[in-house]
Amino acid sequence: MTHRYGLADDAIKFLVKRPITMTDARRTAPPPPEVVYVADHRIACDGGGALGHPKVWYSLEDGKAECGYCDRMFVYDPQKARMDRQV
Repeated sequence: MTHRYGLADDAIKFLVKRPITMTDARRTAPPPPEVVYVADHRIACDGGGALGHPKVWYSLEDGKAECGYCDRMFVYDPQKARMDRQV
């Protein structure tokens, strides 16, 4: 027998009775944001690459900012920024 959504009885039983476990939540969790260390208090983000996003500017007055488009986290740390450029 099929239901109004076109699903068979077995599919309905599987969907209803299957418990949600922590491993399911871990599989669907997004990856952590990319952290970019910068040496300036004012930075721009365009998402990088050909499929980026519109360029937006952020002020790091409190030491960090997160891009609203690509979720990159920009952290003001001049020493780490120099080390990142050398690599």
